[in-house]
Amino acid sequence: MPNAPVRRAALESLVAVTFRHIVTATRNRDRITGKAAGLPTAQLRLLAIARREPGICLSACAARLNLDVSTVSTLVRALGAARIVRTVTDPSDRRRKLLYPRPAAAKYRAPLNHVHAEPLRMLLRHLTATELRSLHRGLAAVAQRNSLRQTSSTRTTRASAFPRRMPASGGAVR
Repeated sequence: MPNAPVRRAALESLVAVTFRHIVTATRNRDRITGKAAGLPTAQLRLLAIARREPGICLSACAARLNLDVSTVSTLVRALGAARIVRTVTDPSDRRRKLLYPRPAAAKYRAPLNHVHAEPLRMLLRHLTATELRSLHRGLAAVAQRNSLRQTSSTRTTRASAFPRRMPASGGAVR
């Protein structure tokens, strides 16, 4: 099996390039979505978390968004001033604030849903059915192995699974 390491290196390189394309497409989607909704991208991402997990604390939001808590607090203040979200003091720990979407948040759902899958659709549109099936099998295997690894480790968190910034060497995402 002398070719196995070479194939693995080629695959790792291909995954890195593909990942950069997905990140770029997602950032472009976020910019378009933000313009359509009339809110900055960071606020839309925070709002999506608040809708998915009502009652989430600000530090958990910061971890999911990979931002500082102070930045999330600023975003929450802006969304609160626009009456899109509200915060409630946690009854079990008065130092913590819990985030809830207000009814006005519903109007931002349509712009998010409309363009959510578009970047991936654009990246996958040229693949044949066989290529799509192969990609599906490969990604399913990666996801399954990754989820098994994460559930066996109690210290792995969603935020720690991704670096704060991409390394400057190699293929930095811009």
